[in-house]
Amino acid sequence: MFVVTVEGQYYADGKKIRKYKYQCNLPKMEAALSVIKNKIEERKLMKLLPDFVACRTRAITDVQTESGEAAAPVTDDISLMTLDQLEELILQKDLPIKVAEATDIIELRKDVSDAIHNLELFLSTKKIREEKKAEENELEKLNPDLADEDEPPTMPGTGAAQQTNPLAGLD
Repeated sequence: MFVVTVEGQYYADGKKIRKYKYQCNLPKMEAALSVIKNKIEERKLMKLLPDFVACRTRAITDVQTESGEAAAPVTDDISLMTLDQLEELILQKDLPIKVAEATDIIELRKDVSDAIHNLELFLSTKKIREEKKAEENELEKLNPDLADEDEPPTMPGTGAAQQTNPLAGLD
C-alpha cells in the first residue's frame, strides 16, 4: 500500500480559487493520478471542503509506503517528479530556480521544464511574472479590504517530506 499526498486548486463558492491538500491510500502506483481523479478526488474533497464546487488542478506531491518511507518512483518525466526529485534536478542542472519562491509543485514542475528546454525564454517570462507579482503585492498592501482573507485548508501530514516541504502552506 502507498500513502499518496495530492495537492491542487479547487473552485469554491462561486468563482474563488483555493488550494487543497489531502492524503489517500492506493494499492499500487500504476495510473495513480487517473485513479485519484476518477475514483477518489471528488468524494474526498466534498467531505473535506464544505465550499467545494469543482476541482481545477491536481498533482501527486509525495508518495510513501505504509511505514512512512519515501516511495516516489524514479522518473525522468518532470511532470511526475516529487519535490525532492525536482530539487535534485535543479541542483544537477544548476538551474536558476529558487524552490521556496514557487507557489505550488505544478508551477515548480513547469518552471523546471521551461528552464531546461529554453533557458532564455524562461528567464524573460520569470522576470515578467516577478513584476506582476510585485504589482499585485503593492495593490494588496494599498487595498487591504480587497484581499481574500480565507486561508487555504491545511491537512496535517506524516513523514519527513511533509515536515521539510518548503511549499507547504503557501498561498
